[in-house]
Amino acid sequence: MYLLRKKIILSNFDFLIFSGSWVFFLAGYLSGTPLYRIYYGSQFNAVLEKYLPNQQIKLIDQILNIVGNLYIYLINLFYASFSKKNIAISNFAANEFRKLYKFHFSEPIYLGSTRFVHQRRNRTSRNSVNLLSVSRLTPYKGFHFLINCLKKIKSNKQIKITIVGSQPKLKYVNYLNEIGGNIVKIIINPSDNQLAAVYQNTDIYLTADRYLYFGMPVLEAAEFAIPTIALNSAAASEIIRYGQTGYVANNESEFIKYLTELIEKNSFRKKMGLSAKKWAQKFTWEICAKKWENILFTSMNSREPKK
Repeated sequence: MYLLRKKIILSNFDFLIFSGSWVFFLAGYLSGTPLYRIYYGSQFNAVLEKYLPNQQIKLIDQILNIVGNLYIYLINLFYASFSKKNIAISNFAANEFRKLYKFHFSEPIYLGSTRFVHQRRNRTSRNSVNLLSVSRLTPYKGFHFLINCLKKIKSNKQIKITIVGSQPKLKYVNYLNEIGGNIVKIIINPSDNQLAAVYQNTDIYLTADRYLYFGMPVLEAAEFAIPTIALNSAAASEIIRYGQTGYVANNESEFIKYLTELIEKNSFRKKMGLSAKKWAQKFTWEICAKKWENILFTSMNSREPKK
């Protein structure tokens, strides 16, 4: 930390943008350089992620989880207190920040979506529908909820779901394979080209992420003209235009209803996908960078010059 602080001071930066661990934050703060912190949300209950859905939680882990949640809260409060400005990645994240930490928040800055080099393939089969969900392979992402919804769908079409993820909790992966059987395929740590190929062969994107503070895969799917059905949590309603680029479901029955509709209505699904592709153009890294540039240069111009 000492060496990092020294390097920051010698580099004479005008500002630092922070998104990392407390060691880097402290080194930046002690350098005297203004810190602008990106707020991605507070993801509590991390200790419980080793448990499968509906598995009984041991008392010791319940206690450790309370301690862990307290740490998560205090470290975020520490960051909030000593940052020049806190910038959230969505309105939901900004509102959460105000409620939890009682700090004023400026307008959020949305992230951009990944731009794959791709050519959307035309899927001609009317007898099969490919579903996709992408994220870390851990229980709070809700992949088991998606599989359970899919198993309740009544359709004559062949339906399969591909789950693509990283940092897998192997116990959870085995559980997903067990409850999904031959309707689920799990791909771990694909390359960008492999992921793009999966998107190209997808009809509907699904997510039940409990902490969907932004949802980059939703916009990645939109780039491939794929509509999304999301469980109504966090910022889902911000990145999905209800009835136009996808659906936001409040519960399992609504999720199944919307999924059935998009499975059966090919032309409507494609129309919704094209709307999603247009909508995704509002979330680019160029727009994100421009907004950051405005904040940083405004702050620099209002500061006294360095001596």
